[in-house]
Amino acid sequence: MAPLPYVYLKQTAVRLMKQITAVAVMVLTVLAATAASPDKQIVFHSAGDGMLVFVKPRKMAKTATSSASKPLDYDITLSTQSDTVSVTFTLVSKSASLRIDSTSVNSSLRYVNERLYVEPKSKNWIYRLRFKMPQDDFEATFCGDNPLELSVDNCGFQIPKKKQPKEAEICRTAVNIIEMNRK
Repeated sequence: MAPLPYVYLKQTAVRLMKQITAVAVMVLTVLAATAASPDKQIVFHSAGDGMLVFVKPRKMAKTATSSASKPLDYDITLSTQSDTVSVTFTLVSKSASLRIDSTSVNSSLRYVNERLYVEPKSKNWIYRLRFKMPQDDFEATFCGDNPLELSVDNCGFQIPKKKQPKEAEICRTAVNIIEMNRK
């Protein structure tokens, strides 16, 4: 059998690369669509006579003036049995003496924190805190169009303006699930 001409091999390789590229683009498109889907960020469970809705852990960037060591990790819990929303978060700071009694939301609302624990880790302190807020306030802030900001003492965090629509959509989906399951 005679060897295949170089031109034929080159054309075959080009065709094969185009097919591989097309499949890769389709796979990445499907993965991106799945990752952006708000219902993939929510878990719900029946609990007694009602339902709990959990928004999977999210991250909030440090503000430019924040004394925090890392971005804020937070998660959200809603319940059909309550008109309050629970926001639980982990704050990492080099300071062992933060005033952690309250959290400010968008500089206009303030909520009392419940300290779950405080522990040292390396050169940092890990603060695990929770606050509860009325669902109406949650919808106005977390589900709103304006960038969300939280601060505890001198540690400030915010969702960048370009990410706020996606984060708000996730929160609105959680609220909608709760509202549709209230008796």
